[in-house]
Parts: sequence; structure tokens; C-alpha cells
Amino acid sequence: MLTEWAEMLSSITVQREHDKFIEVGDATAVRVSVSGDPATGTKQDEIIAKLNSFSTNDVYLASSTITYIGEETVDGEWLVNKLDTTSGLAKGYATIKNNPTYSTYSSAWNNKATLVYNNYADAF
Repeated sequence: MLTEWAEMLSSITVQREHDKFIEVGDATAVRVSVSGDPATGTKQDEIIAKLNSFSTNDVYLASSTITYIGEETVDGEWLVNKLDTTSGLAKGYATIKNNPTYSTYSSAWNNKATLVYNNYADAF
């Protein structure tokens, strides 16, 4: 299921409650709660716009429970997501804000296993 989920990244939608639902083929959608305080109103719209500005470059299935997703904007801003299904589904964000020693996407992606992953508020 994790492999199918990673292949279907383009079907991710963000709901008003700041929860994500990922459709995997014709299967029932999986609800993924984003950790941290939910955003409302204008702030939520800013978060959605920010996340939508990234495009997926790489997906790496590190194990049966860990998947890394590398994303980048046209301006070179990078984001690496870590999905951990060890107990439920946890998502962590790594950006230059919480990993200042990695200034490029390629350096961050090459070190994805050792990046610092936080919730959205701490990564952006």
C-alpha cells in the first residue's frame, strides 16, 4: 500500500480542517492528519498555496515503513517529506529552515536519512 500511495502523490488534496486525504487508485481514501495546530481562514490558504508551489522530484522507499518524497519550487526552495507508517502514518517536513546546512535540493536529497524532520510550523 505504501508503494501505491507514493505512486499516487498527485491525488493528494488538502481539506479545510488541514487534514490530507490520499486516494490510492480505486481504494478508500486514507486520512492523514498534519501534526501541529490546524490553520484557519487566510493562514490556511497561505499554507495550501505554499505546499502547492512544490513539485515532486524524487520518491524513495527506504523500507517497508519509511518513504521520502523530495520536492522543489521553480525558485530552488526545497522540501523533503518523510512518511513513517511504523504506527499509523506520521509525516515530517525538512526544509532549509530546520536544516540550514543544506542549501540545495541535491545536497538535502543526498542526506535525506539524516535531515531534521519537524511539523509544518517548525519547517516553514
